[in-house]
Amino acid sequence: GQKMEKDALIAAGVRSGGIETLLETIANWTERYQEDTNSASDQDSNSEPMMLPDVPFQPLKPWEFATYKVVKKTGLAAWESSFNRFQAGEHPQTIAMSPANGRPIQVATVISHILDGLTLGRPLSLKRLAKSMPSAPPTKGEWASLAQAEIDTFINVTGDPNTFGADGEKF
Repeated sequence: GQKMEKDALIAAGVRSGGIETLLETIANWTERYQEDTNSASDQDSNSEPMMLPDVPFQPLKPWEFATYKVVKKTGLAAWESSFNRFQAGEHPQTIAMSPANGRPIQVATVISHILDGLTLGRPLSLKRLAKSMPSAPPTKGEWASLAQAEIDTFINVTGDPNTFGADGEKF
């Protein structure tokens, strides 16, 4: 990789007393990333893992067909306690072992609760969620296959779940 120069950072608008530390951090990251790239150079680019940002993803708006149903007893939606605890830094396994109602639930249920928050427009650290999942996110090739399947089957994956097939078919 190319070495980052102090002058280039200043020209890009970086103004910091810690610019030397920033340069060192960038150099270390570039060196490590270059090693990973070189060791994987024989692999097909379709097997590249999905790169998720460090910052939380903020949907522009809730999914059009998402519904927020409050449980009278708690005043929150069923998913909301799990989502809030995850946002506060708890691991899904911890949440599953000691949910708000006291009865243990499956980790997959907690993950589903967290994703419910996302569909309702809440910000979410996808990178942190992916790290706590039992399997990795789809690779570049797997993601492309999913997109192609959507095209091939005429299914609108963001559409009305009651009529999302070709010509409004129900599944």
